[in-house]
Amino acid sequence: MKRASAFLVAMGLLAGCLEQQSDPVFSVPNGASAMQAREGFKRAVIVAELIAVNCGGQGIARNYSSLDNVTNSSWDGLVAHGYSVEELQKASLQDKRQDAGSSALQYLEQRGAIMGQPKSVCPIGKSEIDKQTAVGKLLKRV
Repeated sequence: MKRASAFLVAMGLLAGCLEQQSDPVFSVPNGASAMQAREGFKRAVIVAELIAVNCGGQGIARNYSSLDNVTNSSWDGLVAHGYSVEELQKASLQDKRQDAGSSALQYLEQRGAIMGQPKSVCPIGKSEIDKQTAVGKLLKRV
């Protein structure tokens, strides 16, 4: 009986260790339109990607399993926050990818990133993680 109990406890611990990483859900500022919420999410993801790609050797990594999964989690979070699927789809049709990229670069520059010096984003990444900003929630220390 003791062996069976020990086995079940061990299996429970193993299952907990193997549990899949849950993707962070993007939080929405109060009063933001669907378009503003989507643009903010895209900027946060682009910034997090730039930091993760450039700072992997300095102990910063993505805190999500894939772009698809974090996007789906965010979409679900936006619906749970009260946005309708229709207004999110309309916002998606008005997608401005270049604007989001420019906004992401501006975000980093305002926080001290230097163009042409990719590692200059690493302290920003650490600060974002510490402050648990929208970008920081998409990153983790490794």
